[in-house]
Amino acid sequence: MLQSTAILVVGLILLVWSAERFVSGAAVTATNLGVSKIVIGLTIVAIGTSAPEILVAISASLEAAPKLAIGNAIGSNIANIGLVLGVTAIVAPLQFSHEIVKNEVRWLIGATLLGLFCLANLFLGSLDGLLLLAGLGLILYLMFAKQRLQPQSHDVVNNELDQIPAMPTHKAVLWLIFGLLLLLLSAEVVTQEA
Repeated sequence: MLQSTAILVVGLILLVWSAERFVSGAAVTATNLGVSKIVIGLTIVAIGTSAPEILVAISASLEAAPKLAIGNAIGSNIANIGLVLGVTAIVAPLQFSHEIVKNEVRWLIGATLLGLFCLANLFLGSLDGLLLLAGLGLILYLMFAKQRLQPQSHDVVNNELDQIPAMPTHKAVLWLIFGLLLLLLSAEVVTQEA
């Protein structure tokens, strides 16, 4: 039991660490190849930070552990909203504009309702997956269109991407590949030990 718990903890630590390497490598590679910061922020960084959850859910699904796959997806969203925002607000109060509530919260509610709709029949199949991916694509498109129309909103993305270290493309590609391989391995470890 203790050994299994230790392996799970190491797997979780590697999952987080490798996700950071994967996102950094992908973002630096894209930057070095001339991809705009807006595209990088809305795709690589936004989706890449969900890589651990995605890979654990895929691994759990392949291992016929649907409760782990669905619980992982729902639990990570609850943790992101409750834990991340809660702790952040305790450490440093957050002041935000009405625009965030008007746009991002509306998209969050829409994505949540779409997820509930797909889960209503207690079966999540390929059609549901395509519907959820189409919803994600639509939200990303709307966010990208909004970013292009409001240049002042680029500052948030630029500030976040400025924290990613500069490195040569070959090193960034190595981080990307290494991060992805370690993500796959650690997701498998977490799935096996959970």
